[in-house]
Amino acid sequence: MRKNIFMLAISLLTAVYMYSQGGDNASLLVSDNQEAQLAYNKGITQFSESLYDDAAKSFETAVSIKKDYYQAYYNLGNTNIKQKKYKSALENFEKVAQLKSDYDKAYFGKGLAYLFLNDYTKSLESIDKAISLNDKEWRYYYYKGIAYYKLKEYAKADQALTTVISLTSDNAKIFADRGNVRLAQDKVKEAILDYKMAIGKDSKLEHSYLNLAAVMQEGGSIENAMNNCNKAVELNPKNASAYNNRACVYIAQEKLGKAMEDLNKALSLDANLALAYANMGAVYLKQEKYEDAIKQLNKAIELDDKLINAYVNRGSVREMLSDFKGACSDWRKASTLGFKKSEKYLQYCN
Repeated sequence: MRKNIFMLAISLLTAVYMYSQGGDNASLLVSDNQEAQLAYNKGITQFSESLYDDAAKSFETAVSIKKDYYQAYYNLGNTNIKQKKYKSALENFEKVAQLKSDYDKAYFGKGLAYLFLNDYTKSLESIDKAISLNDKEWRYYYYKGIAYYKLKEYAKADQALTTVISLTSDNAKIFADRGNVRLAQDKVKEAILDYKMAIGKDSKLEHSYLNLAAVMQEGGSIENAMNNCNKAVELNPKNASAYNNRACVYIAQEKLGKAMEDLNKALSLDANLALAYANMGAVYLKQEKYEDAIKQLNKAIELDDKLINAYVNRGSVREMLSDFKGACSDWRKASTLGFKKSEKYLQYCN
C-alpha cells in the first residue's frame, strides 16, 4: 500500500509594519500640509481597527495631497498586503524606495509582495537589500527563509531561519518552521528536536504536534503519533488538518472506519481540503473500492494539482482497474513533481 499523505505546512507570520509602530511615531509627524496629515492619521486609526478598505482610501487621500509623503505610500502598501492586493502593494513600496532609498522597510515590503505573488527570486533580491540596510531585523531573515523554502533550497532556508533564532529565540513558530525545513532535508532527528523545542516554548502550537506526529508515524512510533494528533485536536477542534492527520494514523493502524470518521469531519470543517480527499481515496484503495477511490483522488487533484501522493495512489487504483496507460501517466506526473520512489513504479511502464 502506498504511503499516506500528511500536511507539513510552514506557517507565515504576519509582517506588516505600520510606520507608527516600532519607534516611528506617525501621528506626531509635522506635515506642511495639515489636511494630508489628518488623512494619514485617520488611515493609521482605521488600519489598527482592521478597516483596511477605509484605511486605503485615507492613505490615498494623503498621497494625492502630498506627493512625496513616503510614510503614506508605505502604509498604503501595508494596507494593500492586508487586502491581498499584492501588485498594488508592490507599486506603493517601489514608490517609497524611490522617495527614500535608504528605508529598509520599503525593500522588505517589496520582498513580501513578491513572495505573495510567488516570485521568490525577486522576493529574495528585495529582502537582501533590506538586510543590507538593517541586518538586525529578524523578520527579514524569516521571510528570506520562506522564499528559499518555496524554491526548495532547503539548506539556505535552514541557514536563514537559524539566523532568525540567533536574533530572537523566543518565537516558537520559528523552531516549528525550521523543523519543517530540516525534515525536507531528511534531517529527521534535528526536525524532531525543533518541533519539541517549539512545543516547549508554546504548548498550544497545534501544527507542531501535527508535524511531530507525522515524523513519529514515519518512524513507526504509531502510539506517539496518535498522542500528538489527539493533542492537536484537543487544542483546536475546528482544525480540519488535525482530523486529516489523525486519519492518517488510523490508516496506519488499519482502523479504516475511524479514519473515515475523521476525514468526513475534516471535510465538514474545510470542504476544499485536498489532502482529506486524497486520504479518503487511500482508504477506499485499501478497501478495494476502486471507483470510490478514483472519485476522491480526482477531487483531490482538482483542488491541488501538485499533490504527489494523490497521483501515486490514483495510479495504483488505475493499475488495479487494468488501466496501465493511465497508471503510468499518473506515476510519471508524480515523478515530475518530485516523487522520490518513482523508479519503483515506473519500471513497469514503457
